[in-house]
Amino acid sequence: MKKVVNYSKYFYLLGALFIGCLFFYITYKTPLCGDDWGYALNAGQAGAVESAIGFYTSWSGRFFSEVWCFFGAANKWFWDLLNPILFMVAFLGIYKLAHLKNKYILIPAVIIAIILSVDDNLRMETYTFMTGTIYTIPLALSFIYFMIMDKLFYGEIDGGKKITLLVISNIILFYIGMTTENIAATMLAAIVIELVYAYFNKRKLMKYLWINLAFSATSFIIMRMSPGSTFRLLRDHAEWSNLSIFEKLANGYPSFIEFTFSLAYCNLCI
Repeated sequence: MKKVVNYSKYFYLLGALFIGCLFFYITYKTPLCGDDWGYALNAGQAGAVESAIGFYTSWSGRFFSEVWCFFGAANKWFWDLLNPILFMVAFLGIYKLAHLKNKYILIPAVIIAIILSVDDNLRMETYTFMTGTIYTIPLALSFIYFMIMDKLFYGEIDGGKKITLLVISNIILFYIGMTTENIAATMLAAIVIELVYAYFNKRKLMKYLWINLAFSATSFIIMRMSPGSTFRLLRDHAEWSNLSIFEKLANGYPSFIEFTFSLAYCNLCI
């Protein structure tokens, strides 16, 4: 009896290809704009790493993000190739982590709709600014990290491959920790949740997750304790920095709800 192949389960690959082609077109057609020009001028005077070190001591502790901005501004062709790949990784990450069966056409369509229905200002900064890639690079890397952890929690991985995946996860976490504060803090929170889950379900992973937490926390501390980050915090948010931890949470919670859930729901409804 001839086996019937269900080709619909590969439909998500067409969705990923569509996202890749769309964002290649967008990126290729978009010139440097906004903050991109400032980085391009600085990159012409010194190398990407040297400029990022200068920013670390004076303006920004986001070292890896600054290295990318200086490099990307001087090599737009690389951004033209990288940006669509990042969005393809995000698409595939969402699809793979959803673990929904028999929704081969619906789920890719929903993911595409979500990607294309973001707020206009957010779309402008992250989809068409080269410097906006400081958000999409760690986002794509976070999906790779979560797919690795998904394999470790629910898959059968041998010892050698497990160590390789954990080393990759540590590199990813260290990089993300020095990109932007929001996703660095998110990854720390995610690892804590993973530790709690592992305690009840897969304790063998806990010793590795503690290492993950150490890499992520160390990188985040290096970023936040930089002279540049301290200067910007005191200059731009002096009042906020004087609040207690509970006052900061109360102050930021409404915005967190609005930008994380309310706007996303409104965009889907539209």
